[in-house]
Amino acid sequence: MKRLIFSIVWIAMLALTSLACGTVVEVPSAPVQPDNTPTASVQIVNTGSSPVCYLYISPANAEQWGADQLGDNQQIEPGQTFEFELPVGEAWDFLVEDCNGEQVLLEQGVTLQAGGQYQVEVQPNAVAPTAAVGTASITLRNTSNTRICYVYASPSNSEDYGANLLGNSPISAGSEFTFQIPAGEAYDLQVQNCNEGNLLEEFDITLSAGETRTFDVASAAAPTGSGEIELVNQTPASICNVYIVSASQSGWGDDLFASDLETLLPGQGYAFEVDTGTYNLRAEDCDGKVVSEEFDIQVANGDQLEWSAEGK
Repeated sequence: MKRLIFSIVWIAMLALTSLACGTVVEVPSAPVQPDNTPTASVQIVNTGSSPVCYLYISPANAEQWGADQLGDNQQIEPGQTFEFELPVGEAWDFLVEDCNGEQVLLEQGVTLQAGGQYQVEVQPNAVAPTAAVGTASITLRNTSNTRICYVYASPSNSEDYGANLLGNSPISAGSEFTFQIPAGEAYDLQVQNCNEGNLLEEFDITLSAGETRTFDVASAAAPTGSGEIELVNQTPASICNVYIVSASQSGWGDDLFASDLETLLPGQGYAFEVDTGTYNLRAEDCDGKVVSEEFDIQVANGDQLEWSAEGK
């Protein structure tokens, strides 16, 4: 790989041509060789959406690129052509970079014909603003009277929360837990107790590098009563697995018919007493096939609701 150094590469003539109007603007050139030296024309055409700021040219057998031929005060704007002459009889290498120093073209071993023209198109694209560098911190302060067992944080554009950040180490009442997220990126946060009940949920948290955001995690409001959900099996198969979970909970939790002796035969019913709240319901036959699912079922104090499983 060639190294970049600051020395002048021989160029017979440099010109900047605007594709829009076809005019030629003369720019300073390197020392001119004798008139009888055969040359060829080279054109660098910017067909991209952002400027070209660096152009390096050298013989293919050279170990170094030499100086930037555009200099400090010149660039090839979108739609413009940079044209120059090079002597024939040897192979040439070309390196073109955008204004961030990112390579947009590398041509190696180019052989030119006397009096000919060699044209190459480059397409530098506008670079989006760089996201904030570094990390930020989120501190969870457990002000509840129970342990926190589940903490999830993920980018706001993610479809799920991913792994539990606590692993097997709950946050005891009165304790704190701190973790880092990338700065400048929106994150969502979910905190649950050991029964997978939601204690805190925040969305689109965006912090700057080095910033710390603290959240107090309090106990969920105590239920104000209870109601009853009666599952009635109207399928031709027995029901062996039943799940009733808070609508705010991720996942289905424990099977309420965990014992092998508990099955609901066709035509039978079974009543579950639950606290007031909003629930998701799921019933499966003994092969694990879902026969009924209900979502966002609200239970008020004293309710007696019938849940009919009719198969899917």
